[in-house]
Amino acid sequence: MGERDVVVFFDIFKVDKEGPVWRSSADTLDKAKERVQEFGKIEPGEYLIFNSRTGESLRISTENADSMSRAPYYVRCGSPGCKWQIALIDVSESESERLRQSFREHCIEAHALAPDDMEREAWFDLTKHTITLMGK
Repeated sequence: MGERDVVVFFDIFKVDKEGPVWRSSADTLDKAKERVQEFGKIEPGEYLIFNSRTGESLRISTENADSMSRAPYYVRCGSPGCKWQIALIDVSESESERLRQSFREHCIEAHALAPDDMEREAWFDLTKHTITLMGK
């Protein structure tokens, strides 16, 4: 695989008042974290690393000495008036599966999703920090 064939899975965003602003990308989570540290020295604040392959994300603050500690990233149910939310602690495959399973259980309980319905998909909106059950 040549240098031009490198697959980028991690996009790095600076979180500001307007929402996430793309800053860079990396092919591994470790490289993405290193770039966030570099950006944080110049422009401290909140950063978001988004795994474009899995749809998972990790929020990192560069405001203090524990800048690379994993602060929870909360995802809410996108249904109007629904108060359900879950904290994501990393962008791993197992954490993504935990989110999907928890959201599915919530939808069965709160939104009348049939337990045997395996066709409906969930939409994860990175800018709104929501996950929403799609279609009927």
